[in-house]
Amino acid sequence: TTLQIDTTGTAGNDTITVTSADNAHGNDNLVIDTGTEAADTVTVNGAATFQDDITITTPTVLLNAAGQLNSTSGTGTIGIEADSVTLTAGSQTNAGAGRVEIDPLTAGTAIHFGNTTLAGELNLSDPEIDTITAGVLQVGDVTAGRINFSGTTNGGLISPANASTLHLITGSFVTDGANNNTGGGIRVANLAIEAGGANAGDDRAIRINNTNNGVETRVDTFAASSSDGWIEFREDNNAGTPTPGIGLTIGTVDGVVGVTNTSNTGDNNRERISINVQQGDLIIANDMSSRRDLFVRALGNQNQIILNAGATIGHVEGGTLTLRADNIDIEGTINSPGRTVSLQPDDNGNQVHVGTGAVDVLNDDLLEISQLELDQITAGTVLIGRHDFSVPINAAGDITVVGTTTLVNSNNLGFRTNGTVSQNVGATITETNFGIIARGDVT
Repeated sequence: TTLQIDTTGTAGNDTITVTSADNAHGNDNLVIDTGTEAADTVTVNGAATFQDDITITTPTVLLNAAGQLNSTSGTGTIGIEADSVTLTAGSQTNAGAGRVEIDPLTAGTAIHFGNTTLAGELNLSDPEIDTITAGVLQVGDVTAGRINFSGTTNGGLISPANASTLHLITGSFVTDGANNNTGGGIRVANLAIEAGGANAGDDRAIRINNTNNGVETRVDTFAASSSDGWIEFREDNNAGTPTPGIGLTIGTVDGVVGVTNTSNTGDNNRERISINVQQGDLIIANDMSSRRDLFVRALGNQNQIILNAGATIGHVEGGTLTLRADNIDIEGTINSPGRTVSLQPDDNGNQVHVGTGAVDVLNDDLLEISQLELDQITAGTVLIGRHDFSVPINAAGDITVVGTTTLVNSNNLGFRTNGTVSQNVGATITETNFGIIARGDVT
């Protein structure tokens, strides 16, 4: 049963103050709906405790210091649909292992995370987020305006203290703001982002790329989707929470599977994906797909890209699918028929071994691409290594064919290096078209 307070049919401005409410009389759910009059307000001064769902729909919600919204079943949802939400220190919004959803009431209303207040937007600060306890915290929905992070001196950082999963949804775009300590970032174990529109200024639907140490993003598992705009995500999990140094897994978070950009606008920039991990391994456990360039990088010779068995990564139109890391383990499938796939060492000067007998070894300053891994690739062209003759140190080192090398699902193979290309005794290359760009000798 439900305790329902509905003033949507009343004239004028409505103010509802909750001092105490519970399910002692058999009401498992609480619904409060004032309608959309601009000055309508719901103020919570005491504890509202119910077994299942609590839903509040009104322009303004205020939880004072003693205010509480509690769902006790562990499977319920506390939903707040409002254009202004204030969660005062000392208050609590507690769904246990359930969900808390905070969405704008008015379609198109922007969402702002940070310790400053932007007029006309749904503003939430990190201390306010920390008053929320939930298995999943969802902010926004498909009608929400853009989501932005900003503040003073690292105040744009959001790190939910009592929710392991954060899910951001907007019909527009998500940006972490300025690339300094007045911008923002996210630190949470599991992050999902869904965006439905691009920022006209940079063609990005999702831009999480702040390099400032005080606010840079740290996430264990990431999933995202864009229907109109470039996905750009940078993760630096080198210290602190959630789990120091483990890198990033592309996985499933709150129903969002992998990282997909379905943009089909004819704008090359909007149809791209870029994922950069600064510390730790980058594990692709679920599919990644875009129409155009798909760039995935794990920095440093202690880190690797692992494409798990059962996962597929691919692009279907122009540009290049690039995996850049000093160790690349391809157990899943790369599917870019008719397109270009590039496998590159990350550290400048690192050597490359190709073919049967190439075995992945961490920290050996070698990128090993085995024949079994080549068999997992469907592409028009496969390029191995990288070169830059204008900046000699900014390229792969020597490439050595150490065993049988052939492409069963591509007709074009290319080597790229500022070093040499050589072939071990007994090693063979069998390919319809084979090209080499090298600064050193080819033997």
